[in-house]
Amino acid sequence: MTTPEPLGEACVPGEPAPTPQHPSPPAAPPAGYPYAASYPPAQGYPPAQGYPPAQGYPPAQGYPPAQGYPPAPPRQGPPAPTGKALNVLGLISVIAGGLGFVLACSSLMQGWGAMIPAGMLLLTGFVLAIVSLFRKGQGKGLGIAGLIVSIVGSIVGFVALVTAITFAVGNVFVDETGELFDSIEEQAQEEAQEPPASSETGPVELLPLGSTVTSEDWEVTVNSVSLAQTDVVLAENAFNGEPEPGYEYILVNVTTTYVGDAPDGEMPGFVSFDYVAASGEVTPPPLLLIPDELDRVTVLQQGGSATGNIVLVAPTETASDGAIAVTPGLMADPEFVATQ
Repeated sequence: MTTPEPLGEACVPGEPAPTPQHPSPPAAPPAGYPYAASYPPAQGYPPAQGYPPAQGYPPAQGYPPAQGYPPAPPRQGPPAPTGKALNVLGLISVIAGGLGFVLACSSLMQGWGAMIPAGMLLLTGFVLAIVSLFRKGQGKGLGIAGLIVSIVGSIVGFVALVTAITFAVGNVFVDETGELFDSIEEQAQEEAQEPPASSETGPVELLPLGSTVTSEDWEVTVNSVSLAQTDVVLAENAFNGEPEPGYEYILVNVTTTYVGDAPDGEMPGFVSFDYVAASGEVTPPPLLLIPDELDRVTVLQQGGSATGNIVLVAPTETASDGAIAVTPGLMADPEFVATQ
């Protein structure tokens, strides 16, 4: 709506409007103007009556209430990345644990050399796996895998360590035991190889067949000696081998009686027999199956006895000239009994 411009001075509310100053009427057209006759005669303006008091403008009609636009959607940032970051410590723990596991397995064959690096790698993998599980915003799968591999590798390494120690101790024990038995056997052979003949006082007297050799623990009686028993021994078992050329098997029947005081008794196996040739050659008893063999593994209590045969090897030509060396106990000295 256009507001009319006031004429003259401004109106003041409550006071009469000032008399407007009308402009002069337009002049009549000059004579001789072609269309002068068409103009009506000039009419003067009526006298100014004054303007009525200002009534003011009608109250402003406001705009209809704003309907408003629908709320704008919230502003969205860049899309969030999917998944979690790679767990680097977990990956390193898997690699270290895997290498330690491989070395722990190989230590079963390679021995002590691979155990130290295997243990260091397994420990590193275990620690890194534990740390990786507490890192936020990273996957846990690699950490769990590293932890499992490290634990399994540690178990394998422990088994390998125990096995290696067991074998090492066992080898030492076997070596020492073997050396001890070798020394005992060598000493026994040296003692047995001493001929039962001459000394400064003359030849050693042989005990007659049927004599009893005694010690603190045993009483051993040589009942009989049967020469040339090779065929009998070979017929007893097909696995019995033949003696060396120039030698034969003989069977010696003996009775062993335990007279010691050990609460648990002892076995006749502590009593030993050897054949000593006239030349001083000693032949230990072979391991064969023979008829009526002496039971040497049953424990005998005090006063108990066992009777049976033992087999010895003697030279075929001089078998009857030799003697039976009887040792009644581990710490006893041998005595010699004639074969006839």
